[in-house]
Amino acid sequence: MEVVDLKHAMETRKFVERAKGILMKRLNISEDEAFKLLQAQSQKENKKLKDIAEIVITATSMI
Repeated sequence: MEVVDLKHAMETRKFVERAKGILMKRLNISEDEAFKLLQAQSQKENKKLKDIAEIVITATSMI
């Protein structure tokens, strides 16, 4: 079970890091501010942080 949890955590981190990078570049904000935006949206929509990060990544790839 621990291996599965670790893989999930690594995958989540990968998506979050990528989404933070996108937000930092597009909004000219710090890494901390980008993470706080992702967290706030996650709480607002009651979705997992990974899901919000995936939405940011997908939306950006469509532009």
